[in-house]
Amino acid sequence: MRAAQADGPCTRICDNPSILLRTPQDALELLRRDRVLTLTPAGRPRSLVGEIAGEVRGSWWGHPRGGLIFSIASALEDSPEVLGAKLVRGKVTFVHRALWPQLARVVLDPEWRQAAASRLPAPARQLLDEVEREGTLRLEGRAPARLELEKRGLVLAASEHTDSGRHAVVLRSWHEWAPAALRKKARRLDFGPALAELRSAGLTL
Repeated sequence: MRAAQADGPCTRICDNPSILLRTPQDALELLRRDRVLTLTPAGRPRSLVGEIAGEVRGSWWGHPRGGLIFSIASALEDSPEVLGAKLVRGKVTFVHRALWPQLARVVLDPEWRQAAASRLPAPARQLLDEVEREGTLRLEGRAPARLELEKRGLVLAASEHTDSGRHAVVLRSWHEWAPAALRKKARRLDFGPALAELRSAGLTL
């Protein structure tokens, strides 16, 4: 497996930063190496927009490569190797499964969760309690309280189309997301090193 990857896109893309990503496979190979990418620039880690289109002024939607950015981002979100969540300064972030045990160890830690939720406004606290109770919760409309939960990494948030053609935000608890085998693996890790590894990869939990 390692030998096959050495001959793949990551050798060409990762070792020569002047070459931009062209395909979903390019992006996945880069993510396997870096473990974390953001969708849009956030300082570090590297961003998908930057790696596909270089420096972009304004919204990437209007860039000539905007369609390519969208298709590659969608492919990453659909990959079983990738988790998409807002985990770097409120920006959409792609996390490779190599980091999932460390991520689960931190976001499911009772003391970390208590500290992260300690200063939530009452509406956000109520929403968090509902998500934890239901496991998955669909919101229609703006629901500003969810932004506080996303910012602190307390829930997973995704957008999906409804039957009416509108977008709905779906909030999911971390416990609902993490299968039993992953939770078991996460419990074997020490909290401090797990958090340090996430931060060294660029996650801002």
